[in-house]
Amino acid sequence: MKTIKSIVNACLTLTFASALVWAAGPKLSPELQSVTGNSNIEVIVQYKVQPGTPQTQKVVNLGGQVRYQSNNVPAVHYAVPASQLQNVANDGDVVYVSPNRQVHGQLNITSATVFSNVANTAGYKGSGIGVAIIDSGIGRMQEFETGTDRLVYQQSFVPQMNGLNMSCPANAQVGAWYAVSLNLQGGLPPYTVSISAGSLPAGLALGATTNNIIGVPTTAANNVAVTYAIADSWGNTASYSCHINVDKAGPPPPPAVNLGCGSSGGQAATWFDSLPNLHNGVAPYQFSLASGALLAGLSLDPASGAITGVPVAGGFANFDLRVKDSKGSSADQTCNVNISDAQPVQYASTGDAYGHGSHVAGIVGSNGDGSVYIGMAPAVNLINLRVLDQNGHGTDSSVIQGIDAAIALAKTYNIRVINLSLGREVFEPAALDPLCQAAEAAWKAGIVVVAAAGNQGRNNSAGNNGYGTIGAPGNDPYVITVGAMKSQGTTTRSDDTIASYSSKGPTKFDHYAKPDIVAPGNKIVSTMEGGTTLSNLFPANRVDSDFFTLSGTSMATPVVSGAAVLLLSKNPTLTPDQVKALLMKSATKTFPASSTAVDPTTGISYTSYYDIFTVGSGYLDITTALADTDRPSGVATTPSTNFNLATGAVTLGGVGSANVIWGTTGTFATNVVWGTNVSGLNVVWGTATTSTSATSNVSSNVVTNNVVWGTNVIWGTAVYGANVIWGTDDSGLSVTSVSVIGE
Repeated sequence: MKTIKSIVNACLTLTFASALVWAAGPKLSPELQSVTGNSNIEVIVQYKVQPGTPQTQKVVNLGGQVRYQSNNVPAVHYAVPASQLQNVANDGDVVYVSPNRQVHGQLNITSATVFSNVANTAGYKGSGIGVAIIDSGIGRMQEFETGTDRLVYQQSFVPQMNGLNMSCPANAQVGAWYAVSLNLQGGLPPYTVSISAGSLPAGLALGATTNNIIGVPTTAANNVAVTYAIADSWGNTASYSCHINVDKAGPPPPPAVNLGCGSSGGQAATWFDSLPNLHNGVAPYQFSLASGALLAGLSLDPASGAITGVPVAGGFANFDLRVKDSKGSSADQTCNVNISDAQPVQYASTGDAYGHGSHVAGIVGSNGDGSVYIGMAPAVNLINLRVLDQNGHGTDSSVIQGIDAAIALAKTYNIRVINLSLGREVFEPAALDPLCQAAEAAWKAGIVVVAAAGNQGRNNSAGNNGYGTIGAPGNDPYVITVGAMKSQGTTTRSDDTIASYSSKGPTKFDHYAKPDIVAPGNKIVSTMEGGTTLSNLFPANRVDSDFFTLSGTSMATPVVSGAAVLLLSKNPTLTPDQVKALLMKSATKTFPASSTAVDPTTGISYTSYYDIFTVGSGYLDITTALADTDRPSGVATTPSTNFNLATGAVTLGGVGSANVIWGTTGTFATNVVWGTNVSGLNVVWGTATTSTSATSNVSSNVVTNNVVWGTNVIWGTAVYGANVIWGTDDSGLSVTSVSVIGE
């Protein structure tokens, strides 16, 4: 499944018809269409219906291994040999195959700003309601006790991993064949290795798939410095600095090739790397299997003879290895691999080694220190489902497991809300994204799902001024997607402005009008134990022993989760769609036309416009939401936005359709929910023409803006690379820095 990062950075679609076009296209995600070789690839396979043994056995027969099967989404996490991916996709039962992508977290005054303190005084504190915090864990802190321990359930889905490490390569000799393994260990294989500083001696190269050093040195050298950067499939990274000497040439080797077997022992689900013992002859060499076959998950590198990969299962295999040198000399050798069974997966503790999850949990339900830093619903029960590690890294699979657990535990702990202050880049329409589909499953099971928009509102690397940068699963039409406001250190709402880093819509591929709502998320003080990764990295943000300041849509998201709890406290019969509709309808629609923020570190100014793609339906107002007695029927899926290239008009799609809450008239008409000022999509492009409730004229310059509306985004090419979602903004500042420092 896919890898995910916490929206520690406190804390793009076609219309429905175009989504169908995508669904009828390739069943392999863009990243998998060019993958070759036989190394194992961690993927999520989505099916038309919940798969049974006949479906999963087909993948197993192709050398795959079942890692996890969701109970709520027709999807399975497999390890599959790269060479078999197309065969997996060719199965008529399969809808889509995508990588197990990485996921990351998105990183007093707040309660009074959104009026949760008024709700608390009225007796609405979340007592008896459960909120699942799917994040980096929750620390055992007194702020989560109110007479009794409100941390009622804890489970970790983060595998226990040793740190990444490697061995520095040995010395070499001019003119002599050189093939050395870096002995990669730890983390979650497979690995990616690159050279981040220095360069290898002339004639040597780093194998692209084996991560071994091979070649024939051409020049003597002494103490050559090389720095290696290692990354695993979970998102862990490490850096090692090494030195290598190249001695002068010795006597020429004998012409006849001499071949010996490499190491044979290994364990399933761990990295295997075996280099043959090769002497004599004249390089370069060509290796092949003369007979026999390797175990699933292993592949032979023809240039070095290295057998590498992650064995899918235990087993024994004999094979004949053949080598031929550049002069025609050849040799065969009978070798074997003997792989023991995989060890049971051990999971890390449920504690919060990162610090992000505790901060999020505190915003939802901390009882504070008795007077300040009180969460939105200080009597709520918390369900701790840890999916992010000590660095804020996770995967699609880990998050889906967390969502599945929340659904399974919903009746036992009255889980009515899931908070997802995490996300990753969008690679396909929401209907094909397994992370989005898991969030939808929870929603349809009766759980309100609240997700961070992301922190890429400043990113202009694609010429889009931060538009079209909503992350997954915030791009899903069901979930409540939250952007971040700045409360300016006061409880007065009139001086509040949007945080310039808050990601903006429309969503990639589907063009949904996200975010749905905005809430305070800048410089939020909440719970965090000392000694966590974030606390150690940013000691200046420590408020006292139990509290810490973070910024971002990750922090705005639990504010809305807490608001949902308060609505459910007053009326437990509300459905997720009713909660979403009421929060959006009641949100404040009064904003300035624009505002400018200056980054405190770089001094760079950023101007934000208060359009539907920036502030959604408006600014969270809990008092108004609680007072609303409307009980709409139907679904509250976020409308898609349609752009007419010829006229420059933008409209909200699906408004007024059967079984949809939003209409053109009535109490949930678009001008009521989104307001006449924020539904003026022309503001996106800096003009100020009059708009109607569901249609808006857009400045003519949008016609040339291919980044947001063009086919390059629709079909998901590299316009939005990983650096756009998770890298640096146009000032060069890292996203993490922005979310921690705030503005």
